[in-house]
Amino acid sequence: MFLANALRLKNRVATGFTIDSLASLVHWFAFDTEQTLDGLKVTEWGDQATADNDLTQTDSSKQPNYNNGELDFSPSATQLLFDSDVSLQSFTICIALKTGSNNTETIIGNLSVGSTLYRIGQAGSPNRIRLQYVDGATYLHDITAASPYPSVGTEYVLTITRDTTGAFSTNNQIKTFVNTSLKTTTTFNGAGSSNFIFNKIGSHGGVSNPFDGSIHELVIFNEALGTTDLENVVNDIMTRNGIS
Repeated sequence: MFLANALRLKNRVATGFTIDSLASLVHWFAFDTEQTLDGLKVTEWGDQATADNDLTQTDSSKQPNYNNGELDFSPSATQLLFDSDVSLQSFTICIALKTGSNNTETIIGNLSVGSTLYRIGQAGSPNRIRLQYVDGATYLHDITAASPYPSVGTEYVLTITRDTTGAFSTNNQIKTFVNTSLKTTTTFNGAGSSNFIFNKIGSHGGVSNPFDGSIHELVIFNEALGTTDLENVVNDIMTRNGIS
């Protein structure tokens, strides 16, 4: 079942709220923060969470271009690698980004497992997201929204959540949001207690289906955040990135 725009999170951030106040925070790559440059190339993006699992790239041909805090992934080989794998059952992943085309674009992937990916524009459709990964078996879930995700060049916060606890009535419930609006609600049938295991942003495998756009902030939690916490996180990201 798909619910488009059935929920709209409030456009305000709780007074004194900080993302790192949430115990479920795993990784946080904040806008224009701890970005190490070699000229105009980004060699490292520091993790603000206690895990300190930085995103790095030593190959200059694969380093994203720096643009006032935005990381340009449009060169086709561009990618940043986590220092170590990220493995999650329940999760919330929030990304402030701009897409560069409506073609298939992988935002998150795994360098050595080519079939692991989180992709927007699946099969060239601006309405579709694919979540696919390997944890023993291969798990695949396509999510089709009733309307397209924001158009090329639009900056927004894209959020995906997965709940494996049944806390939100259905086990393995997947939700996507655009800024503070719920976009889809689906059930990832057959996923069980499998883990989404990834270690890079910008493409999957070597350089397959590269992301043709820019990434401005990335925040990852090891639970599907409830409404209030998600409201605070998304609005904090929007405020920092100047998204209205």
